[in-house]
Amino acid sequence: MFVITADQKASRHDIDRAGSGRDDLAARYEGRLVLPVDRTSGDEVQALVADAATALDMVLLLTRAGHWSVGLGIGSVRTPLPRATR
Repeated sequence: MFVITADQKASRHDIDRAGSGRDDLAARYEGRLVLPVDRTSGDEVQALVADAATALDMVLLLTRAGHWSVGLGIGSVRTPLPRATR
């Protein structure tokens, strides 16, 4: 599994991008998400995907947008999965 965490850069001095970012990712990657994209910590979004191609595409999309610091975690997860990504 791949966990993508994106933290909005300079969130105290910019518009809130986490809500629209979550919605945009959910729409763009519909059908490829293991769990729904989740808003965490106010200015962060987190996604869980099963395949590397989707994870890489999402990381590159967020990074190229210029508004996000992006992290990628790779590994196994405990099952059953919870309802939320965080």
